[in-house]
Amino acid sequence: MTISNAIGKTDDVQAMVKKISDLSRRANSGDALALEELKPIVQQWPTLFDDYGNMARQVQSSLVNKMSNSGKALLTKDRIQSHLRLMQQDLAGPAPDPLERLLVERILTCWLEVQWYDYLYISSDNIALDLGDYYQRRQDRAHKRFLTAVKALAQIRRLALPVIQLNIAGQQVNTQQVIQGTSG
Repeated sequence: MTISNAIGKTDDVQAMVKKISDLSRRANSGDALALEELKPIVQQWPTLFDDYGNMARQVQSSLVNKMSNSGKALLTKDRIQSHLRLMQQDLAGPAPDPLERLLVERILTCWLEVQWYDYLYISSDNIALDLGDYYQRRQDRAHKRFLTAVKALAQIRRLALPVIQLNIAGQQVNTQQVIQGTSG
């Protein structure tokens, strides 16, 4: 089934977008019939709906909206999203395995949290000591989660390195070698 068959024959792209948007809104409001009508469209174009099921991306989007004045600071929002895309590409590399992709998403989410809590602490002038301590504890916890995610990615990549076993004069030598072009 093509997308045009799923939503009715039309050449009007705006009508298709409006129909998909309406079905999505209704399905997210509990309308089971809208969900059934939307399923063939989701099967035809799954990447169009990826963010609906990706909770890490939804958390990231929520944090970006907070950082950009509820999404109203469009330039700030665009630059943060652009920075996240670059970080994702840099961290994931050209061919990440599923675990690496998952850890990279976690690193990005934790990085955003660290930045958000740093901002909250820095921008809170003349606050009570207990509130300042609260903000610092939030910073510390976010930073610890970030470092844990980074460490996990590094460990996974280190485990993925090829191990070469050599027998030289009856002595066994195991080495790990970083081959250029692989993660590590």
